[in-house]
Amino acid sequence: MCDRAGIDILWVRGAWESLMVAAAECRRARLGAVLLASERTPNAVADMARTLNETIEGRLELGISSRAESLEGYVRELRDLLRGFDPDRTPTVSVESATPREARVAAGLADNVLIPAGAMTDAALAVAEVRKACAAVGRDPSTLGVAVELPVSIGRTSAEALARAEADPIFRQLGQRVPASIIGRLEECQERVIELAHAGVTDLSCILPNVPDIHDVIAQLTSMVIGNPQALTPGSPRSKSPDPPDSWGGRAP
Repeated sequence: MCDRAGIDILWVRGAWESLMVAAAECRRARLGAVLLASERTPNAVADMARTLNETIEGRLELGISSRAESLEGYVRELRDLLRGFDPDRTPTVSVESATPREARVAAGLADNVLIPAGAMTDAALAVAEVRKACAAVGRDPSTLGVAVELPVSIGRTSAEALARAEADPIFRQLGQRVPASIIGRLEECQERVIELAHAGVTDLSCILPNVPDIHDVIAQLTSMVIGNPQALTPGSPRSKSPDPPDSWGGRAP
């Protein structure tokens, strides 16, 4: 589904086995795993990454999450191990950052910084913190991608988007504690994405509700940020909603 929808990267948290299953189906989309540093050594991660990265022809991305003081040493060792890969197929590395210390590790060693769900209340302030971290290590901030992880539920009406968010208990709990969640009609959600882009966010990692009509959520998301990227400029016409699926019940959009 991600391949057909044009989604760039499919991420999983911790579940490496799920990523291997996805690898058998995805032929275009990149595959990413956010891994806890406490669960695997850098050597173990590098060994697993080598095998999977070769299988999917260099489309692997790695994310490292840790609240431990040893995060910098862990990422440094992993980067050293990844240098032994084919230089044209070396996985990119993201560091999850919820604190200034983690942002400095990302600025010093990573390709991207990932701001996890719940760690951001104001995009401009979060990006400013990342830029401050880059300045501390002497890095051009334009060379560090800034990804934000947010719950996203898009509907053909605001009520439908909210109903989808409420239908998944895990998503509902996450949405309640993440005030920056993107929930609403396509036009409303697109305004939020424009705000994020102009604050300096370069990537949006979407957590979608686990609902039976998830295909329509993905279709709306595709229309919002992939099918019409020029619409992410303020003042531009908004993206057209995709045609409703056959299962939508015959209601007018």
